[in-house]
Amino acid sequence: MQPSKFSWFLRLRVHFLLALFLISPLYSQQSREKFFRQAFAPLAQKAAQKVFWLYIDGSQVGYAVVLPGNYAITLSSLVPSKAVVELRKGKIAYRAKPLGRDESNDLVLLKVKASSSLPAFSLVNKSKLQVGQILISVGARGLLTVGVLSAVQRQVRPKKRGGLFSVFGFLGLTHTGAKRSYANVFQHDSPVASHQYGSAVVDSKGRLVGINLLNAYRGTGYGISLSYIRSVFEALKKGKRLSPPTGQPYLGVYVQNTPKGLKIISLVPGGPAAKGGLQKGDYLLAIGGKKVSTIQDLLVRLRQQKPGQMVDITFRRGKQILTIPIKLGSKR
Repeated sequence: MQPSKFSWFLRLRVHFLLALFLISPLYSQQSREKFFRQAFAPLAQKAAQKVFWLYIDGSQVGYAVVLPGNYAITLSSLVPSKAVVELRKGKIAYRAKPLGRDESNDLVLLKVKASSSLPAFSLVNKSKLQVGQILISVGARGLLTVGVLSAVQRQVRPKKRGGLFSVFGFLGLTHTGAKRSYANVFQHDSPVASHQYGSAVVDSKGRLVGINLLNAYRGTGYGISLSYIRSVFEALKKGKRLSPPTGQPYLGVYVQNTPKGLKIISLVPGGPAAKGGLQKGDYLLAIGGKKVSTIQDLLVRLRQQKPGQMVDITFRRGKQILTIPIKLGSKR
């Protein structure tokens, strides 16, 4: 049956009113938040079955997200090496054992001691994160926040604090930024409270796309993507410690994914890349003969090297394809 012109007009009117509601300054932030909560609460409630409170030595410190095989992922900084680790939900509590850690993005994989399989998020989500898509943060009881994805595959560095503006809170400079570096994160405009770090981030279909890491600037937060978690999952299962805080292979470039490739947007003065001859505007093509086309590729290739090692770096400069040897540095 073909839809009537009236029903088509009605649907168009509903979409128009929805768009007007979301962008109109006449509606308060509270009204928009209420709308989003009503729209996504059922989806978040279902996803919450796979999220547990994380308890360390009897105190709740954040969340852990359950993955297939009774594994759970959370933040390494929340889990001391010698502590009683539990996942709780209501009156249910499971002991958990820390396995591998990825210090480059503050992750730890836990093995949950449960007699049966726990509800778990799939590690497979073929849809790519797209700037502008809606993201929902989910805790053990359901929806925490709803927002929009604003950036992907960001490199985050600590920023200096203080100064006149930070004292008075102008320009959003207070309570901002990371206290450590992160190698590959996404940014969204629905940050969670500090005691909600490790919570799940899902898309509008309830599929896991990552976990919350920390708050960024006022009104934004950082998360680590599912694709990155998947890339280190097997190594963490084996108890490996990836990119420990000392002795990481270090190239000294800041890069950006572009339609033309992996572009160097700046170099660390005096760093290995600057000393070796790389320049701002070069496009990285390969590390040690292995192709790199994204930030994640670069991170994986660098992990395969050792500090102090000479590595061939292939790159494009203008119309030229060049390869030069560079001695990797070491950083904490």
